[in-house]
Amino acid sequence: MIARTIKDVVIEPQRSAAVPCFEAVTEAASRAGALGGSLSGSGPSIFALCEDRRTQNLAVAMEQECRTLGIDCQSFVSPMTAPGAHLES
Repeated sequence: MIARTIKDVVIEPQRSAAVPCFEAVTEAASRAGALGGSLSGSGPSIFALCEDRRTQNLAVAMEQECRTLGIDCQSFVSPMTAPGAHLES
């Protein structure tokens, strides 16, 4: 279900125009087994969702595509069960 619904066909085309590597990086993610990907907020962060066993290969594929286009980047792998933002006492 995630793979079928993650593509934002309304706003993503407008936002992705400001991120020159977006199409190439998301295509590389797809080839590496991503379920899908998009921009985080208005960009330039790009994310992809995948099964646990694909995380490292996916991160490397996305980074390599960015660097091939001359864009420096950094990747972070986070599990879907990460706690996210929360209050601390």
